[in-house]
Amino acid sequence: MRWMQVRTKTEKTIAEYTSRVITMAKRINCPHDSPQFPDELLNQLLVEKPSISKATWFKKKASLLYYFEQLNRLDLKEQLQGISPDGSLTKTDRTSGQKKKSLTEVEESSIREELETMAKDFSSWGKHLLAFTECILLTGMRPIELNSAAVYENVEEFRRAGYDPKAYSGSWPMLHVHNGKQTNGRSFGEKRHLDLSYLNKKQLLFIKIALIYAHDLKTPNGHSVDYTKFYNALRQAFARVINKLFNGRSRHISLYTYRHQCIADMKSDNSYSLQQIAAIVGHGNDLTATEHYGRKRSGRSRGEKVKANEVDVSKVRPLMASKLSKLTGPNFV
Repeated sequence: MRWMQVRTKTEKTIAEYTSRVITMAKRINCPHDSPQFPDELLNQLLVEKPSISKATWFKKKASLLYYFEQLNRLDLKEQLQGISPDGSLTKTDRTSGQKKKSLTEVEESSIREELETMAKDFSSWGKHLLAFTECILLTGMRPIELNSAAVYENVEEFRRAGYDPKAYSGSWPMLHVHNGKQTNGRSFGEKRHLDLSYLNKKQLLFIKIALIYAHDLKTPNGHSVDYTKFYNALRQAFARVINKLFNGRSRHISLYTYRHQCIADMKSDNSYSLQQIAAIVGHGNDLTATEHYGRKRSGRSRGEKVKANEVDVSKVRPLMASKLSKLTGPNFV
């Protein structure tokens, strides 16, 4: 790892730079040991420029400048230093920049009250949405992951389902989740496990009901659909709720906002490390939640929360180290 030897930055900054370079490296069609690899990284940043914000441009630019410096490619460093952010997007240009990544207490309460009212009408999506929002807020699951998730009450039940008990070291009941980003390398493995033993009966019930709806795949009028159609209809119904209740910035609340808020809640709780949060929400490293998800100041205390499976926690940093070793092998001298 020759480019990591001169450390003029903090450990945290170097780790963030590393994470961004790894992400860009996965997007180029060039072997890591090729002499052209550093040049292709610069080209990749220029390709991404029209689709990223100025803030993201500066972060990626700083990461590559540091990388080129450690490779002693001062020619590329000088070339990149001379490139301006002109052509990148402003914050208002980006749809992702508009998405809301936290819920205020007023927003959360207003939505919950509206969904509880809707749930009394069995011809609406209210009961589905109430269960989904509460479940995601408690577990941090991606909405797409509910369809394949399952709750196991004890080790015998888990074993009968065909799983290895050694994959889980926590208490019971446990939530078994198939990682939604596993195929593109953004998670630490195919599955993760959440310790639900600290939750109360009401919290557990919301999770179980949400999974029933996600597996049953029936619309309020009783029609059976696939999960894509089910989820799209659910999202549209939720958007109608948000449009009814809010205007301005709050209009950008989505089901995914609840995942962001769950992460913010855990970040505000000093009993969770970033590595544990990454294991709970299925991130491949503990920087993703730091850079892209709800901020600590947006978090709130909710009593007991789900806990990380230490077997999963142990996989988070090694995954990033493995990616780094491939990027910074003996050919980078």
